[in-house]
Amino acid sequence: MGSVRIVFTGISASDYFGLGLLQAVEEECRIRNFDTLFSQISQGYEGKRDYQQLVANADALLVCGSADEYTLNQIKGSGRPFVLIGDVRDVSIDITDVDIVGHDERGRAYLSTKHLLDLGHRHIMIVIPGLNNQFGRDLLAGYQQAMADAGAEVTNEMIIEDDSFMNGGQRVGSRILKRRQRPTAVLVWDDRMAVSMIRRLREKGVSVPNDISVVGRGNMEIGQLIEPPLTTSPLLYAQQAKLACEKLMAQLSGKHQQRQRTLVPVRQMIIRKSTAPCKH
Repeated sequence: MGSVRIVFTGISASDYFGLGLLQAVEEECRIRNFDTLFSQISQGYEGKRDYQQLVANADALLVCGSADEYTLNQIKGSGRPFVLIGDVRDVSIDITDVDIVGHDERGRAYLSTKHLLDLGHRHIMIVIPGLNNQFGRDLLAGYQQAMADAGAEVTNEMIIEDDSFMNGGQRVGSRILKRRQRPTAVLVWDDRMAVSMIRRLREKGVSVPNDISVVGRGNMEIGQLIEPPLTTSPLLYAQQAKLACEKLMAQLSGKHQQRQRTLVPVRQMIIRKSTAPCKH
């Protein structure tokens, strides 16, 4: 059928997110009889990379992760069909005529926030990686919409930006501990950060979920090992890979279609013991 080069940028194929995505993409390519090649582009190294190597011996590209402007322009300029699984690193990057497959993070955040609202929480904090990328903006928009629908107030103090997994969780936990009015629930953009935050809170005698309920994102194994086990939502790699390969095959076959950002809906949560009815 041909060969597809899988290009990782902004994420590593060796961590939880990257490994799960790589396995799903390779399986979907195998089903379609594509041979696969693999390249990893490290952050901060893009400008020195010979991008001709990426397209050598490949009929098409599946770019996975968070692409910066230089990377995206180089891949577009190669003339090879490609699909981005993930998103661009900055909202200022032009994604006109680019096929993108991502998660519906706005819907995910709405679902997670509504879960906490249904438990009686109103003072809910959200932790996002930042507002310079679409991922962070979508999470914030979903949270704000759920809060607005419930008539719950959102203040700037309830929104924290931090993009570090483990250290970020410690920092967020410390910030919560210093507050005179603490949130009754926290929605965190990454399970690893949520686990780190829970550990910090427990060190100082704060009970999860009796004092503060916590919701993560990713359904990682680490979230099942923490006490209490973490309420979270899944990453749907198989659905992403299937959609991306369908888009790629349409490009390879020459079928005319509008290239656009397509989102995989997140319709379920994994409810564990880190969330409970509000007692305050």
